[in-house]
Parts: sequence; structure tokens; C-alpha cells
Amino acid sequence: CLSVVSALRALESSPELTGRLWVGTREAYAAESSSVDPSQALLWGLGRVAALEHPERWGGLVDVEKAEGESLADVLTRGAGEGEEQLALRGGRRFVPRLESKPLPPAKATTLVSAATYLVTGGQGELGLQVARWMVKQGARHLVLTARSAFPERSEWDALEARGGDVAVRIAAVKEMEAAGATVVLARADVSRREQMVALLENVRATMPVLKGVVHAAGVSTHARLRELDASALDAVLAPKVEGAWHLHSLTQGDSLDFFVLFSSISAVWGSVGSGHYAAGNAFLDALAQHRRAR
Repeated sequence: CLSVVSALRALESSPELTGRLWVGTREAYAAESSSVDPSQALLWGLGRVAALEHPERWGGLVDVEKAEGESLADVLTRGAGEGEEQLALRGGRRFVPRLESKPLPPAKATTLVSAATYLVTGGQGELGLQVARWMVKQGARHLVLTARSAFPERSEWDALEARGGDVAVRIAAVKEMEAAGATVVLARADVSRREQMVALLENVRATMPVLKGVVHAAGVSTHARLRELDASALDAVLAPKVEGAWHLHSLTQGDSLDFFVLFSSISAVWGSVGSGHYAAGNAFLDALAQHRRAR
């Protein structure tokens, strides 16, 4: 991602250069194949934003299979774009994204088990609490809600509720779930830190009912154009999205889960100005979902 940002800056600062920037990936896109490399997909999210922020310098994205014999440079040299900015090449065929109208698939009933544990990362934020409250209404009775910062001590809840504000809303949500019969564990854990997630999951497996579902709702969203991004700004957004999701994926390989949910964003599909790092992280989540299903 930093290489793409640096290349765009170099093109902008060199008006004598007339070329456009193309980014090549291998199996970042699931086209006619279930094989997908989530780490490559980051560039597709970033690239879709680059197309919006730097249309005069952006060429496009080309994805090939890992078994493809020719180099990406050869593919681009012979004019693979032909008016398209996003292509996946598979066995001599070209796949391009198009928006189509399709009917919704039949709804599936969601059954949550009262004698099971459900983990929600970012579970103490607005989105995570909405998910948790819905899960309790569906029958969940054991929830683990994580956050990087500590939730207020219970002895402080009444005073904080009286003051109002965001903290009061979060406390009220937890009280509502507990009043419905749920056990809510408010865990302090940074999902991007593997050792913290290892310790958390070990504790859950040792002290709580069997883990049956994971919802990854943790994330940070900041607004910055690509030319403003540096390693620190990228890491702040990508760490909880990308590293956090991968830790959850790898650490739950031995669990018999009913579901593994990743909260993504439409920015990963068609871009959003000022959200290059956010779109990249969510493109990773989309590809990780495909990768996990394929396994």
C-alpha cells in the first residue's frame, strides 16, 4: 500500500512523466475460482480509491492467477486494459466488475444457542453493542464483548448514567442485555495483538460454554487522502481490521463455529474519497471471508 502511495506521489511531482500507474496482483480477486489471497486484496481496496482521488494518474488493477506463466508487465504491455480499469485474467478470459440487479436469496433463520458463547470484537462500541443486543434477542446468553480500553467499573455505572452521554448509553445497553438473562463479559483486549487474543480465547474456552460464533466489528475509521498517508496512518486503520481479522481466523481454526462474521464496508467495492486505508482493510475482510469459505 505504501508503495502505491509513493508511486502516485512521484507521478504527481514529475509532470514530465505522462504514464499512468497500474497495480498487478495475483489471486486477489475470486473470479471463476475459489482461490483468493487476502493479503493481495488490500491493493484492490486502495486502488479503487486511487481511481477517485487521482484519475489523471491512475491506470487500473489487473489480477492474474498464481499459475499464470507470463509476467504482469507482459500482460499490461500488450494492452490488457482496453478501456477497463479493473480486470481479472483467468485462462485467457477477462473478467470485469459490473453492477447487476439480482433478487435477494431466501432468508435463513438464525438460531443462537443459550448454552454457547459468542465473541464480538469492538463489542463495546456502538456497532458492536447493536449486534450484541440483537444476539440476546435471538437467544444468546453468554457474550464476550471486547474493546481496547477498559469499560467503566460497575461501581461507577449509576453515577455515569446520571451524567448522560455515550458512556451512559453503553452502560444502559449492557444492563438491558443482563436484564434479559444474558451474561456479558466486558473484556479489555486489542484484537490486533495476537498474544492478547490468545489469552482471551484460552480464558473463554476454560471458563465459559463452548464458543460457537465470532463477530469482528472492531475498526478505526479516519479520513485522509492517499497523498497524506504514511506508515503510521495506515497501521492505525489496518491493524484492527487486517491483523485482528487474521488473528481471529487463525486462532479459531479448531473451533466448531456456527458463524464467523466480518463487518466490511461498501468503500471496498467502489471506493470512497479519503478512505484509501479503510477501503484497503475492508477489501482484505471480503477476501478473507472468501478464503475461509473455500477452506
